[in-house]
Amino acid sequence: MDKLRFMDGTTIDIEDGASIAEVTHIATNEANAMFVCGKVTADNVSHLEFLHDDAVTGQYDGIVIAAPTTREDGESGTIIVRMHFREKTDVELRLDALEQSQDVQDGAIEDIGTVLSDMAEG
Repeated sequence: MDKLRFMDGTTIDIEDGASIAEVTHIATNEANAMFVCGKVTADNVSHLEFLHDDAVTGQYDGIVIAAPTTREDGESGTIIVRMHFREKTDVELRLDALEQSQDVQDGAIEDIGTVLSDMAEG
């Protein structure tokens, strides 16, 4: 059986032939479908692992939601949940790096401000 592991460690069964572009889960009931849909968040899909027989067959970082998760009625009361992902573009990756470096710079500026303030008082 193929599985998908989310960033938070949650693992769900998925249909064979899944790809980042489309992952299909057959939910046995409404509660299971809602649980899976709730796992599809920006933070939780940033790292995904595909597994086959509990062995990792693919790991993906920098993943984003490409389209809304869809649901449709399946056979025998099941619910087909389809999830759609994609890898971040080069521009998105550069923007992430820029935001991270800005956070470091903001922290350094704050530290310098504290030191200067302490020096002025002392």
